[in-house]
Amino acid sequence: MLLETTGKTYLGAEAKQDVTGMVENMIGIYRNKLLKNDWMSEKTKTEAIKKLDAMKVHIGYPDKLDDMYSMLKVDENKSLYENNRFIQTIITKNNFAKIDQPVDRDEWRMSANSAGAFYEPLKNTVTLPAAGLRAPFYDKNQSASQNYGAIGGIIGHEISHAFDTNGSKYDEVGNRINWWTEEDYKKFEAKAKAVVDQYNKVEYLGQKVNGQRTVPENIADIGGLMVALEATKLLPDANLQEFYQSWATVWRQKARPEIEQILLVIDPNPPVKFRVNVVAANTDDFYSTFKVKEGDAMYIAPEDRIKFW
Repeated sequence: MLLETTGKTYLGAEAKQDVTGMVENMIGIYRNKLLKNDWMSEKTKTEAIKKLDAMKVHIGYPDKLDDMYSMLKVDENKSLYENNRFIQTIITKNNFAKIDQPVDRDEWRMSANSAGAFYEPLKNTVTLPAAGLRAPFYDKNQSASQNYGAIGGIIGHEISHAFDTNGSKYDEVGNRINWWTEEDYKKFEAKAKAVVDQYNKVEYLGQKVNGQRTVPENIADIGGLMVALEATKLLPDANLQEFYQSWATVWRQKARPEIEQILLVIDPNPPVKFRVNVVAANTDDFYSTFKVKEGDAMYIAPEDRIKFW
């Protein structure tokens, strides 16, 4: 019960409920975007909504832990090796016991004390552990606009992975099934190519970003910030400057140029600078919020701004 207790202590039920409300708001906005877009047929929209509605989102910490955890005990009279073998045996037996059993989509695949978030296409689940719901990503003392610009963008990113170039190949329960009409998928591929082309032009440290390798993450960033932005604009005290600045804040990073050059070659994400700048520059509200005009470094012509949904 330690993980559950720790999650309640350091995140708390109130914050968990607040983030749950943010997730519900953003899924609702995503649903409307899917329904109202002008390039999907009704058949594909129906399947997309089915997938979105079936998505499970794990927030903070599990409400109930697997019975296996009560069996994990450390014997002080045994060595580290013996204790480790004992624990690993229990975990292995528990994993084997799941073979040929129904998939438990409520099962957490990431511990509450992990700082991160992820989407699992094989189960159509999003996991947002308590350790990742800390400042600057989430802070109950921040404004709602700041929280939507930070953890809201991350939540939207993970939801969007269900509809990126990888996630789009799986259905509402994680089966690899084509639920698109042929014509709609061609339109989707054209939109994905526009993302690839846009990022291929980005230069950093004397190299170019690989738009093809990074396209799933770029689609998720663009879609995620879009839905978080729409949620922010519905707030009675919406502050878009705080929203965008918060998005920039969570991607702050210091790294040696040598490391960044390696990441340009192997990382599925583009450099963090462009996770902020390119994504923000694809939203129309960025221009009115910061008075950005043609000729400015981050300016993208309206017809070249990418909008998926």
